[in-house]
Amino acid sequence: MKPIAITPLEACEMLSIGMTKFYDLVGQKEIDVFKIGRATRVTTESIHAYVERRLSDARAIQRSRAMDDLISGDADLIDD
Repeated sequence: MKPIAITPLEACEMLSIGMTKFYDLVGQKEIDVFKIGRATRVTTESIHAYVERRLSDARAIQRSRAMDDLISGDADLIDD
């Protein structure tokens, strides 16, 4: 069974980031954490959601750049 919550260190390993960046993401409410006693845990769902948001943002940027390139190419054709 896959875990639903992991330690911050495990989350860092999953994302290949350091603890400083991890806590930056937590502070920005990008990743959900909670406490069990003194232990901090991270929901794996929030990690997956974060990655999906980042991928979605990257795809949107790529589409925007492709559209800009297309428009620029069309503008060059019109100027001829």
